[in-house]
Amino acid sequence: TRLYKEAVAYDDVVTPEQLDEFWAEFEQDYLSPESRSGRLVICLNRAKADEAYAAATNGETWRKILVDFGSDPTNKQRGGKTEFVTADSPTPMAAPFFSLEKSGDISQPFAVDGGRYALVMLESIKPAKQYELHEVSEAIGGRIKNQRQEAAFVSTLAQWESEIGVEIFTEKLADLKSWEELTKVVVPDNLVLRN
Repeated sequence: TRLYKEAVAYDDVVTPEQLDEFWAEFEQDYLSPESRSGRLVICLNRAKADEAYAAATNGETWRKILVDFGSDPTNKQRGGKTEFVTADSPTPMAAPFFSLEKSGDISQPFAVDGGRYALVMLESIKPAKQYELHEVSEAIGGRIKNQRQEAAFVSTLAQWESEIGVEIFTEKLADLKSWEELTKVVVPDNLVLRN
């Protein structure tokens, strides 16, 4: 960080024209995909999941379904609430959520890990949103500056290697955590998001 601040010089002014140029190339990066939210119950086996499905389709409350048929304490603790599942989420519940059409629809039981089965109830659909440039211009400006700073850093290191003889021990760098790993905020799995 100190090296970045004291030795790496880069242009930190982003013009409207540069924003437009960046936007033309990377607009698709600022698409928020459709997501689905609802309730999940994880059952010990297929038979319990079938019973949970029958209870859910007969109008039983989700709380009672979780108490009577749920086998996952973490899921029970959050009331089965599952939010912002996208179609490409790496979870077995993505396909069932996206097979449902309207709030209150309940999926057929589906397999999850450990031989267990689950079902979901759709509560809400958040449509996809394509952000406009003016909504994300500050973030884009930061992204452009970060790219410039990284390019300036790489260039400075190359210059130092040739002019001063600075040696980079890449085999040692590979063992170090990346900046992203060092600064990533870990969100607990059992965190319940509030709207």
